[in-house]
Amino acid sequence: MKRAKAKRLALIVPAFPKTSETFIVSKFLGLLERGWDVHVVCHKSDPEGWAKFPDMAADAGVSKRVHRSLPTSPKFTAGLLLIPALIRGLVCTPGSAWRYLVRGFGKFGWNVFKKYYLDLELILLKPDLIHFEFGSLAVGKTYL
Repeated sequence: MKRAKAKRLALIVPAFPKTSETFIVSKFLGLLERGWDVHVVCHKSDPEGWAKFPDMAADAGVSKRVHRSLPTSPKFTAGLLLIPALIRGLVCTPGSAWRYLVRGFGKFGWNVFKKYYLDLELILLKPDLIHFEFGSLAVGKTYL
């Protein structure tokens, strides 16, 4: 009997790992142990946070599953990174990136490029499921 491919799950958090949110670290590691293809997408992932979880930090396979989203400030930097981000998505996942842009343009007009920039890590991951760990992170993201 052929084993089913693991579902890809993206956990969305502001920062990872954080000692005040060990429940998210436990969930992440528990899902990995159970065979899920789980990834974390966050805005911030600092070395001092990883130092609090030395076993996890020592596992290169785990750290490769944590993806930092592109910087949003200063706006000048974000503006400079828009074109490279656009190219990265179209080169790495051309079908997903193109679909995102075409569908998004119909819904958001020119604002699709801002949303694309903010959602690039999710576009690249192509998750089957997206879980926002905090409801406030999901506001305005139902299109995902």
